[in-house]
Amino acid sequence: MNVKDIKYFFQYIKDKEVPFFKKGLILVSFLYFVLPTDIVPDFILGLGWLDDAAVAAFIWNAVRSEIGDYVNKSKIEDGKVIDFDSKRKEK
Repeated sequence: MNVKDIKYFFQYIKDKEVPFFKKGLILVSFLYFVLPTDIVPDFILGLGWLDDAAVAAFIWNAVRSEIGDYVNKSKIEDGKVIDFDSKRKEK
């Protein structure tokens, strides 16, 4: 992950065309990872961190694939998202 990926992530979050469900799923997963309440409490050595690691892996894969698809679908220039499909419809 590099600085461009972080920039693309914030563009993805700000984009009104991206369904709220997809943004919400990433947010809920991130909150589960950060908040101390878990399905398996963290004080249980090993197992408590294992569910956090699984959620972190899910977040990483989900965000990486979503952002990759988002960047491939749209062209991002100077902080602006230009959707090729909408550009074609305008012509």
